Amino acid sequence: SIGLKKKSRKDNKKEMRLVSVHETGHALVSAFIPDHEPVNKITVVPRSHGIGGFTQYREAEEKNFMTRKDLINEVDSLLGGRAAEQIVLGDISTGASNDIARATDLVKQMITVYGMSEKFENMTLGKGVLGTRGGEPNLVREFSEDSQNYIDNEIARVMKERYTHVLNVLTEHKDLLDYIARRLEQIETMDGKEFYEIVNGSKHCDEIIANSSSVVDGNAQ
Repeated sequence: SIGLKKKSRKDNKKEMRLVSVHETGHALVSAFIPDHEPVNKITVVPRSHGIGGFTQYREAEEKNFMTRKDLINEVDSLLGGRAAEQIVLGDISTGASNDIARATDLVKQMITVYGMSEKFENMTLGKGVLGTRGGEPNLVREFSEDSQNYIDNEIARVMKERYTHVLNVLTEHKDLLDYIARRLEQIETMDGKEFYEIVNGSKHCDEIIANSSSVVDGNAQ
């Protein structure tokens, strides 16, 4: 979220460290995702209607449609903050709650709205329709309890799979993650130019992690 700048959080070193690691996780995962929008800015400066920093991306071109791979890439980027916390700090925080909610919703839409699962391939599952039962309005499900269980289990499976993938990416680049996070602690805001100079100068910069394995009962391709 972007609003008016609040005062620096340099006086709270623990919080500064947490937010620096979290935002660097988002940025670094995005940097190793082919075709993801480039990072424009990373900051730990809080805004008027938020408590955390943010990572801003530069949209290369307007997208009217998103592929299954695009959606999974976005899920991976959203999970980067929490994964970075776990790797660098050895603990996780409530700061990732909005990221997790957005990622979960994307996966749910893939299954129930966009027809991107094996069981419900090319089908849209509604949230329910208003019908009548005994003369009274009643919300009638458009799918069975078994289908609902499948949806819940599939969301959990994909989220776990993507989080594991993101952990692997950031673990491989842990030194780079820690370096950028510490640099961000010092300067509070890092522009995309400096970010990519650091990333491109690392020994792993050309080893882009392109293997996203299975997505929703199938391949992302």
